[in-house]
Amino acid sequence: MATLPDTAADQPPRPHVPARAVLLSASALRLTYFVLITVRGALAYQGEFTELLWRRALVTLAGILITLLA
Repeated sequence: MATLPDTAADQPPRPHVPARAVLLSASALRLTYFVLITVRGALAYQGEFTELLWRRALVTLAGILITLLA
């Protein structure tokens, strides 16, 4: 039967992802969303394109922040 380690020194090191990689990954995911939805809106012309563009950018930035905080 396995026993639990007594001290923190006995525990294996936790994997570490650099903060820059996390930031770039979250940004790439959300910016891909932004580009795809923007292209779809341009092709389908869903009304006030420029009005929706700044709102979409705001939602994208909020998505990046929420992803980083989660």
